[in-house]
Amino acid sequence: MIDLLSKPPTQQINLTPLSFQELLKKTIEEEPIGNLESLTMAQMELLDSARFEHSAHSAFVQRFIELGKSIGSPQFGTPSLSSEPNLIFLKAENKELKSKLSTINNDYQALAFLAKHAYLTERISVEASKRMLGSNGALIAEMGLNSSTKSLEAFILSIDIRRSTDLMLNAKESTLFADFLNKLSNGLENIIKEQFGIFDKFTGDGALAFFPKPFSGTTAALNILIAAKKAHAFFKAHYDACRGSFSSVLLETGLGIGIDYGSVKILKLSDGLTVVGKPVVYACRFAGAGAGTTLVNQGAYEAMSALDNLLEFDEVSIDIKHQGKHLAYQPKNSPRIELIKEPEWLTSPSKPSE
Repeated sequence: MIDLLSKPPTQQINLTPLSFQELLKKTIEEEPIGNLESLTMAQMELLDSARFEHSAHSAFVQRFIELGKSIGSPQFGTPSLSSEPNLIFLKAENKELKSKLSTINNDYQALAFLAKHAYLTERISVEASKRMLGSNGALIAEMGLNSSTKSLEAFILSIDIRRSTDLMLNAKESTLFADFLNKLSNGLENIIKEQFGIFDKFTGDGALAFFPKPFSGTTAALNILIAAKKAHAFFKAHYDACRGSFSSVLLETGLGIGIDYGSVKILKLSDGLTVVGKPVVYACRFAGAGAGTTLVNQGAYEAMSALDNLLEFDEVSIDIKHQGKHLAYQPKNSPRIELIKEPEWLTSPSKPSE
């Protein structure tokens, strides 16, 4: 028998259909409830009505709603999500319900952890956020995200849409160009995340991403080359598919990609995340390469060659404004797939988040 108490709670929690991050902030930080046992059916309805972007969030809410619907008694009957708020204490004598409650409470804590580190989880793949944050934040500390002074080694990938202004002027309508950029941004973001990179930002005429060794693994140098190759291919396919959005189809456009490697600092800025350091500067400058071209700076070239001695590069020059011509390395072939290793955090057993 499940005891449903109609006595009102000592502390009311007023939830509104907010974004996932705002909702968790209100329920966890401002008005902590400890666990899910004191949520009312009306509050569950609000949770159910919220639209969460992360698939894990939606799955969590759905499981909680299903549990709430499964709880009933002769006195109250089966609760309806449209009924008046009644305080529900899940005092389950039934082992199955106890197990469900335990699972949901664990999910709740995991989602709280994801919300706390949303500045990072929004910039990495779903699988990465689940497994990496399952390390109880150890990897976050290793990346220096809890420190204002720690630096680490990382590869930087800078993308520039060459002739982006002309592309905008050639668009039939501004809405068509906005749709073109939106789909381009999403595609580039997915490519970077799939190669264990961290997507920093889309700037409107390009993008910035970084591959820190603690996160991207020991073969980050090869992952970033694969990401660059896939990015070029995606732009071409996407641009070809969107020819109807332009009044005139510019042929001399594409992505210029610059890659560098060295010591950087990852910073949390408000709710966001960014990376700073000399390698960021030179990756952005090398992205001024011609359309469809990837240029690698000296430090990144040395790291790539050390991992795969069959990689071939052409030595070219790039003229950097106010600095003159610099030596750059243009990849001629792709890394050997068999050399690429998954990051350690992905292959190690996942631990529960705190």
